[in-house]
Amino acid sequence: MRRTGRGIGMSLIAEIVKPEAARPATDAPVLTGLAAGILVATADGQLPVEFLQAGDRVVTRAGMRVLRGIRMTRYSGAAIRVSAHALGPDHPERDMILPEAAQVLVRDWRAQAMFGQDQAMVAVGWLVDDEFIRNTEVADLQVFELSFDAPQVIYANGMEFGCGEITPDLYTAPPAPETLAEQGL
Repeated sequence: MRRTGRGIGMSLIAEIVKPEAARPATDAPVLTGLAAGILVATADGQLPVEFLQAGDRVVTRAGMRVLRGIRMTRYSGAAIRVSAHALGPDHPERDMILPEAAQVLVRDWRAQAMFGQDQAMVAVGWLVDDEFIRNTEVADLQVFELSFDAPQVIYANGMEFGCGEITPDLYTAPPAPETLAEQGL
């Protein structure tokens, strides 16, 4: 899902709403985890994601939850660089690099503008503005995917991230194509 240009333009919208049959087939897994170095809120304080282990207690929007598993994958290719404060004061608290599909909970004007919702779980790649949130390339990024008994929203680097299979109660789907046409996009 490589994007160019400024913000969410027509090419991005067309790619997002393109029918599945028109998308190139790929067997590559979609990485939605957190990169090494990102600090996760736990019962023991802020810990780098790579220090977490099954059994650790992680702070989530639903309260403290036990981490059931963690999987590390090495990745090279397109990624997203998010500058400190790009999504508001201390959101994130510091610069970070994420896989394009990392699920971020936005609860500001972006959720309203993009989805007509007060909050929305979106792939960070949707938020590229080419100034504070930019496309980049990585040669060797360690990505950690956290698993819980049920999907959770965790706190990391001052942001909220989705973990687990994203379900309708955690994710707001993109606007329908007819909605985009009505908006002149």
